[in-house]
Parts: sequence; structure tokens; C-alpha cells
Amino acid sequence: MIRLPPLRQALTVATALFAVAFFFWVGVEDTAVGPVTALGAAAAVLAFGQAVRARWGSRPLSRAEWFILMSLGGAATGLGVAPATALLMAIKVSLHGHAYPDYSLQAVIGVFTRAPLWGVAGLLVGMGLALLGLARRRTELP
Repeated sequence: MIRLPPLRQALTVATALFAVAFFFWVGVEDTAVGPVTALGAAAAVLAFGQAVRARWGSRPLSRAEWFILMSLGGAATGLGVAPATALLMAIKVSLHGHAYPDYSLQAVIGVFTRAPLWGVAGLLVGMGLALLGLARRRTELP
């Protein structure tokens, strides 16, 4: 059985750092897609972390449950990057009253066209983290 480590403080600090980065980013006049994508990825990872801690934080998981949770959670997190990024783009465009938006429609569409790749990348990262967790657990056994 695998028990998730208590990450309450780490998730709280990470969420606070995300909020600081978000408020700094909103105030900057920037039209690059990279920073908003990084913030969207961070938002998706934080959402997954908070959901896992809330649902499975104190419950022990079998090896199969752990592998499935991390794999599918990684895929869902990867797929969640595109909507989170688009939401952040929409927030920034709505707060900045320019004649031309900070992010064009092509930039938003480009974010969504990459969603399947991010889903696959999230799946692979989730599987890798699951295998690392299983290997770490195996070395801790007597």
C-alpha cells in the first residue's frame, strides 16, 4: 500500500507563489505565449495536486491504484493546460483595455491545437512519477 505524503504546506506555498506570479504577469504588457502557457501548466498541476490531496490524501492506495491515479491524473493535467492557458489569456485581455487584444485568436487556437500533445506529455510524466514512487516504495521495504 502506498500512502501519499502530507503535502498541505507545500501545496499552500506553491499556490501562494502561483498567485504572486499571476498578479505580476497580469500587470506586465506582454504578448508572448510562453509565460502564459507556463502559468496555465502551473495552474493545472496545482489543481491536480489539490484534488488528489482532498480526495486521496489520507487513504492508502494499492500499487495499481497509485499507477492508474498518477497516469490518468498526469494525462488530465496535461489536457487541462490548454483550457487553463486560454482562461488566463481571456483574463488578461479583459483586464487590459487595448484596441488590439494581447493575444490573437490564432494564439488561442494554437494553444488548443497543442492540447493532445500536452495530454500525452502529461500521461508520460504521470507514468514516470508513478514508477518512481513504486521504485522508491520498493527500496523502503525491508
